[in-house]
Amino acid sequence: MSGLLRPLGLLVRIFLLNLRLQSPVSTMDMQQTPPTTSAPQAPLATGTPYAKLSWREKFAGIIVLFIGFVYLFVQVSSFLSSKADTFSVNEGDIHISSSELMNHVRSIVSIILALLGGWLLLNGKKAGWVISVPLLLLILTIATWLMIAYYPLADNLSKILGGTVVFLILLALLFLILPSARKKYKVTRITVISMVTLLVLLAAMYFFMQ
Repeated sequence: MSGLLRPLGLLVRIFLLNLRLQSPVSTMDMQQTPPTTSAPQAPLATGTPYAKLSWREKFAGIIVLFIGFVYLFVQVSSFLSSKADTFSVNEGDIHISSSELMNHVRSIVSIILALLGGWLLLNGKKAGWVISVPLLLLILTIATWLMIAYYPLADNLSKILGGTVVFLILLALLFLILPSARKKYKVTRITVISMVTLLVLLAAMYFFMQ
């Protein structure tokens, strides 16, 4: 279990670090601005503290949220159908299948990240960008591999649906790495480092922790 808790702890630290980086402008800096007498100053804006999102960022946020809800539906269905395979009782002792448990952990982590990342994206938070970009890249890699692997066996409808899913995920990812999106989410070098770290942790959890 310690091997499972370490990446989860690192994910929480990355999320908290990006929340700290989003601290609002201090009131002391605002008070130090000298008043001008040439023209009356406009009142300070009291609306949202982030740049207005375009349809592209909103589209990406909706796609990430949709991925979270799909994962949630699949996880609930899988848990109800494979509960007997995950836990078994033999002579009074409870045995847990490590592979099945790891599958559930991966799904739960993906659900939390997708729902949280999508909500933060739609609210213009930097942490949403950090969570959503590696998650979309990982899901895009898995979906592309599945589509290529099962392409000869799939019918025309499945091919169209698979291609549409891959295209939408790719489009959402491209929208988030555009210069305009990076500017709105105030992406810095530390933000990119956090994103890459999360991507490595997710890749390790999906492909190496079985």
